[in-house]
Amino acid sequence: MLKWASELYLGPRSQQSGRDLGKDQLAKSYYVSPSRHPFATSIAIWILVGKAEMLRNTIVTFAEVMSSVRGNTVGSSEIGGAPHNIFMMGERFGWKEQAEDAAREAGTWLRKKGWAGARRGATMVGGRTMEDEESERSGDVLFE
Repeated sequence: MLKWASELYLGPRSQQSGRDLGKDQLAKSYYVSPSRHPFATSIAIWILVGKAEMLRNTIVTFAEVMSSVRGNTVGSSEIGGAPHNIFMMGERFGWKEQAEDAAREAGTWLRKKGWAGARRGATMVGGRTMEDEESERSGDVLFE
């Protein structure tokens, strides 16, 4: 599957500046492999990775190298045994509770870093956001 995905993503060849680039060179591109090219950003980054994720090591490396850049704010969380993307597929494959917990954790972390947008993408529970309920339980109203 990984070979198929890389062929689909990179294509057999890519045109750049009028010359063909091989897959090895493309795979080292900062667009394709950002973990090889850390960059400064003022945007807080929160990363969720499952310990059963096929790309776990690459994702953890990305979090580490991005954290090493002065001024970057990077948080991460790992979920034991979880596969890729439990946010989208969690309910279908039995990871609903973990996905909800991770969403709460991400929202809390982002709010503590001062990002007001953490409320806009909030998961709704009974007409209220899970972040509202978490805020009330924790007393975290610093970024309201």
